[in-house]
Amino acid sequence: MRLVCPACDGSAVSEPGFCTRCGGPAEFVYDGEPPSRPLGPSLQSTMWRYAAWLPAARPEGAVSLGEGMTPLVAAADLDGAPLLLKDETRNPTGSAKDRAMSVAFTIARERGIRRAVLASTGSAGISAAAYAARAGIECTVLLPEGVPAIRSSLMALRGARVLEVTGPFEAILPVLERAAGAGWHHVTTFRRANPFQSEGPKTIAYELWEQLGGFPDAVMVPIGGGGTLAAIARGFQELARRHGLDRLPRMLGVQHERYNALEIALRRGLSTIGEIEALGLPESEPVLTINLHHAVPPDSEEALAALRLTGGAVLTVSDADALAGQARLAAGVGLLAEPSSGVVLPAAAAARRLGLLGRDEVCVAILTGSGLRDPLAAPAPARRVSVAEAADLLGTVG
Repeated sequence: MRLVCPACDGSAVSEPGFCTRCGGPAEFVYDGEPPSRPLGPSLQSTMWRYAAWLPAARPEGAVSLGEGMTPLVAAADLDGAPLLLKDETRNPTGSAKDRAMSVAFTIARERGIRRAVLASTGSAGISAAAYAARAGIECTVLLPEGVPAIRSSLMALRGARVLEVTGPFEAILPVLERAAGAGWHHVTTFRRANPFQSEGPKTIAYELWEQLGGFPDAVMVPIGGGGTLAAIARGFQELARRHGLDRLPRMLGVQHERYNALEIALRRGLSTIGEIEALGLPESEPVLTINLHHAVPPDSEEALAALRLTGGAVLTVSDADALAGQARLAAGVGLLAEPSSGVVLPAAAAARRLGLLGRDEVCVAILTGSGLRDPLAAPAPARRVSVAEAADLLGTVG
């Protein structure tokens, strides 16, 4: 493995993963076919089976809770077209963030780091708390206002110090940058914060390659910060280079209709984080799809590059769309996903109607998080009846 800086003509970069010339995040280049490294039986059935293409010096000592190797579940979108669901809710803390945090805390433990910090709207904070506990590392999570109490409770229960900070997510980031300069291990899940952790989600692409025996036609990803979409696309690029392929799956992103910076950027030809900030989208307007609540997705540039490289697109959804998708996943498929993942069903149906996705094309939608960590838009509570009424309703009277 080599660390290089794409902004400085591939100049070598040393630890801790940032270019000493421009300060940008490193990219990881894996040369040839690295020798396999022995893993214990507890790691063989996790994403660490791809350890040769992950940036750990000693993967046999990975900080793992059993993340990755999640199933594909056949389903249909809201128009009845076939859809495959990559069920990341099966990860240890119920979200795709476990892949990133496993790498982040593996690197932290290899370096002897004792304290980590991040900003999160929920999923990453829950995951960081769990992997910090596993690694024996102190963890502090900074939350913007409005994060559901159940999420902060799940962090605190795992031993994390949880601080709710007045203001939106974007206002917390400068505080974290200063903390990183003071010796804290910054594990917020965007690439400029910690280039190492961003390698974890790319293993979704590796698993899809194995599960499908090749590439799907398209992959749909809910967009919060944009890093998961960018990482999956990077995994497909690595596979294409390794196998001599000239086609990549189209990446389809899904954003909330009021937090649609990347959809606007694609339409207007914008590319930089500065251009995204200049859009001036509201930062504090509450939405049910809390994981999609980013006026300026921190991995905007990488996500836009991935969307353009693969001929992809961004679709937008409302809270009502998200709740309809969540209900359909639960009652029609049996999978309990958060509203931020429920968006994939209406988005996939819209993509087919708009001609962005052929009806017979194989599309994999990523369910990024479990509904167990969110207040559910549940149907009416249980109806109270007597034993006799229950028997009557079941047709068993007498």
